[in-house]
Amino acid sequence: MEIELRGNLAEAYVQLRLHREAEELARRSLEVARARFPADSAPVAEALCQVARALNSLGQLKEAEAAARGSVAFRRKLLAARQGGGFVSTNAPLSYAPELHLTERFKPDSLFDSLSVLGDVLYSQGDYSQAETAYREALALARKLRVKEHNDVAAQLSGLGLTLWQKGDLTEAEAAFREALEIDRKVYGTNANPYIAALLNNLALVLQSQGNLDRAESFFIESLEMEKRVFGPEHRSVAIGLHNLAALAHSGNRLAEAESRERDAVAMARRLGNDDVFLAAALNRLGDILRDAGKPDEAYEMVSEGLALRRKLLGNDGVDVADSLASLASILEGQGKFSEAETVCRECLAIREAKTPDHWRVFEARSLLGASLMGQKKYADAEPLLLSGYEGLKQREDKLPTAIRPRLQLAIRRLVRLYEETGSPDRAAEWKQKLAESEKAEVQPKAAAP
Repeated sequence: MEIELRGNLAEAYVQLRLHREAEELARRSLEVARARFPADSAPVAEALCQVARALNSLGQLKEAEAAARGSVAFRRKLLAARQGGGFVSTNAPLSYAPELHLTERFKPDSLFDSLSVLGDVLYSQGDYSQAETAYREALALARKLRVKEHNDVAAQLSGLGLTLWQKGDLTEAEAAFREALEIDRKVYGTNANPYIAALLNNLALVLQSQGNLDRAESFFIESLEMEKRVFGPEHRSVAIGLHNLAALAHSGNRLAEAESRERDAVAMARRLGNDDVFLAAALNRLGDILRDAGKPDEAYEMVSEGLALRRKLLGNDGVDVADSLASLASILEGQGKFSEAETVCRECLAIREAKTPDHWRVFEARSLLGASLMGQKKYADAEPLLLSGYEGLKQREDKLPTAIRPRLQLAIRRLVRLYEETGSPDRAAEWKQKLAESEKAEVQPKAAAP
């Protein structure tokens, strides 16, 4: 029972964003479990799950993945033994009393919980394909082992929805979030609830990516107000809500509003003492906003601080590190520092090609690297990268979030400039025609909308 009570408290700490306290409790649970039970027992599997959840929240992703995979392996073995009719137990000593359990944590059925945590860790690493596999298995198990409208089912739908959103599968992501929201509203009622607030926020992210900015803003605001009622005005979740509203304003080119909201988010994160992945994301977004607002020096400062924090938390090969590198390279390019931009771009591209080889971000990075080489008049090296960048973005056009679609036109403009600078007017004219067609295609759906 001690392990279970510690697990319940550790999970509560995670919900309250008290991640260090959660880690301490989870590690103590693991020590107790390994001292009292065999290595592949249900209590050890549960304790490993707790450790993985806490470490993921702290950004210690390699150790978190090892703990999560260990938990999955033990629970898969226990579940297979039960389903196969073999000897089923928690491998506990004679003094172990399973009837004292307060929850279902020690049942082999809890495999879906371990799979869900593994999905969370893989998502944090940017390995969206493996994360999707873990979430889908967790969802199938939860649907099989729980009633239809159970919060465990909603939790797996939420994780799957976020992964699909990152992969650009927006229709299926929206469906997952809407189903999860419907379940949680039936489970928790009309009271303010952090799970419902999170789902409202995540649904807003999908709507924003689809270009439905008014509906997205409505959901973001509803989520933020609910977070304030649950946690109070000064909380990490409130800062995240401000950050997301800033991103929405940024995508709508409302730069003054975006800057104000993001500065509030960064300031709150600093006051809370959270040098974590969220603060790094907020610093990076603030840098992007300042860049677009014509404040490159401060933009460079913000993005550099966010990059350093991401390297500290995630290592040098994280997908979020690559995002910061892309932001930094765009600032350097805008300042005419093409050689420095090239170095940063090459690191960004290497990470993306290794981590997410088929994602549109790879081709964005190729186009950006090509631009840095073109700025140095290395035209022969720039051309294949600029062409590959455009082609990759064009092939994935249907998966580009609305706020990202202008980058396809930017890739075309770079090719126009390349052929103008290299004395190829016919090629430049071809790409000007493609640019006109792309801009017309962007305008037409808006004109036809009811």
